[in-house]
Amino acid sequence: MLVLTEAAGDYLAKLLEETRAPREAAIRIVEERGDLKSRVDEPREGDETFNHSGRKVLVLDPKVSKALANSKLDIEEAERGLKLTRVA
Repeated sequence: MLVLTEAAGDYLAKLLEETRAPREAAIRIVEERGDLKSRVDEPREGDETFNHSGRKVLVLDPKVSKALANSKLDIEEAERGLKLTRVA
């Protein structure tokens, strides 16, 4: 199971707030051509969901959830702010 760090949860919650995403929406990580991408989306049946400070912040479909099993989602400083990183 993927572990979402406190810092990553804060980052995702802030991102959802800044984009004025609906309360029921969260960040979805999807696989596109072998790369992991993110977008704002609503949870679907079968998704794994992650909550932070009372809000759903992350959703993964079963395929992505399996690919990220035993990983930790965290943030790191980057030239243009913060980005999510996957640390196995």
